[in-house]
Amino acid sequence: MRDKSIYVIGHLTLDSIAQFEERTFVFDLPQGNALSSSLGAHLWTNDAGIISRIGSDYPPNVLQQLREAGLATDMITSVAVPSLRFWLLWESNIYCQDYPFLSPNWAALTPSIDDIRQGLISPCAVHIAPMPIDTQLTIARFFKVRGALVSIDCQPLDYIKRRSNTEATALLEELITISDIFSPSLSDIARTFPQYDEFQMIRRIAEIGRSVVCLKLGEKGSLVMEAPDREPTHIPVIEGIVRDPTGAGDAYAGAFLAAWVATQNPIRSAACATASASIMIEQIGMLHVLNKQYVAKRRAASLLRTLDGARSAGGILDLPKRFDE
Repeated sequence: MRDKSIYVIGHLTLDSIAQFEERTFVFDLPQGNALSSSLGAHLWTNDAGIISRIGSDYPPNVLQQLREAGLATDMITSVAVPSLRFWLLWESNIYCQDYPFLSPNWAALTPSIDDIRQGLISPCAVHIAPMPIDTQLTIARFFKVRGALVSIDCQPLDYIKRRSNTEATALLEELITISDIFSPSLSDIARTFPQYDEFQMIRRIAEIGRSVVCLKLGEKGSLVMEAPDREPTHIPVIEGIVRDPTGAGDAYAGAFLAAWVATQNPIRSAACATASASIMIEQIGMLHVLNKQYVAKRRAASLLRTLDGARSAGGILDLPKRFDE
């Protein structure tokens, strides 16, 4: 196994999607935050891999597709239980209700620190997708002491179960503090800071963590801020087709990390992340994102031309030869 520079850690699922207004029903699509985050990163690096667990019924051809596109799957462990599954019910491609299939397999299919230790990997950066917060903290500490750059997205406060609001908030603040890049969705983090609007919220998060913060605003784009002594920058969405918004936020987070590793520029990284998200939402499912690097780079370049200071950022939009030949 060849060690990768960037790893994404999270869940791989098989989901069924219903879009009633379009009368569309699709069953057992390969999805999950580990897949969408890694696909977002894949558009900006050839050096990424996935750390996750899959059920015994997970389609092997999906892993083959990922490997052929250059994503490492060596750290995906197969477990002798059925895969995690969700029903996703979309209304107007904006509001989603998700219903997990009744399953005792959450713990068995959540990647653990033991999986990581056994893999003997030493990446320069990791993205920890939404999982139980204790698991996220354990994994973040493991990589942090080994010098890796740590990017984290979090679950909603409601998911931090069996804890008082005070304890849950304290855990979330610890998660923010340990991260180098914190990339929550506004809808997931709003209850933690109910007294703030989005601009006040991102400033408060930056004060807690003194890190790079990406606050994802859904159809309103995102806010990006580097350390508490800078002002947040609004990054608009890239207008286009919206067929299935599932995974857009995760694709954004994975892409931001990959671009940040290459550039250390928050505006350029956010433009790359926005481009990845715009590709993710164009079709139902996620695997269609594979090998669309040229599209992503073109969209990010166009977005950067609309943002102040873009000309001073450099590097990542120079197309790799394999996509430019």
